[in-house]
Amino acid sequence: MIFEYRCYHIAPGQSKALHEHMEHRALPLFERLGIRPIAFWTPEVGRVWDRLHYIVPYADYADRAERWGAWLNHPDRPFGVAEDGTNFLDRVVSEIWEPTDYSDAPKMGATAGRTPSWIYEFHRHEIRRDVGGYHEAWRQALRLMHKHDIQPLGFWTTAVGSAPTLNYIVPFESFPARKEKMAAYLSDPEKTYGIASDGKPFTRNDTIEIWRTTPYSSY
Repeated sequence: MIFEYRCYHIAPGQSKALHEHMEHRALPLFERLGIRPIAFWTPEVGRVWDRLHYIVPYADYADRAERWGAWLNHPDRPFGVAEDGTNFLDRVVSEIWEPTDYSDAPKMGATAGRTPSWIYEFHRHEIRRDVGGYHEAWRQALRLMHKHDIQPLGFWTTAVGSAPTLNYIVPFESFPARKEKMAAYLSDPEKTYGIASDGKPFTRNDTIEIWRTTPYSSY
């Protein structure tokens, strides 16, 4: 299985129009073509520029080529442009992610039934190319996460895009729940930190953001 991560950099003043476009024009055609995103998110804490993030699962590369190709070539496909010709977007980022062997398999509707208080902590780690053992360290970290009722949606490496990176998303019921669970996880005596055998961090750069789902995320 593969996952396409898409990030829309929204043009100034176009946020409301873009979200209405996605909910009322793009999503109905997505549904007809079998393109079913896990969820849609907007950032709240971190790099809080005006963006829309979403992830689409596909069976494999051929499945993506068929479904996304049908979308691109469909006569009813709505373009990201307002009636007056204004572009909703400044930039689009697309990456193909592959799940790690210790990842769960999130599916469309993974956020269904969760209230607006839920937050989603997104992590992106740029992995050093000159060290090994990084994923083994994460297998151990995931075991401790589960011990403290921290249940990531999934772990993915970037196959096409800014590789090598590890990307993962952790849902929490609220900010207080995150604080409580993360405090227990970080203070666990078994907790180890991301240091390679050379005494340096496994990663070159780390990004952490807090996201919330859009009102149309679980459809």
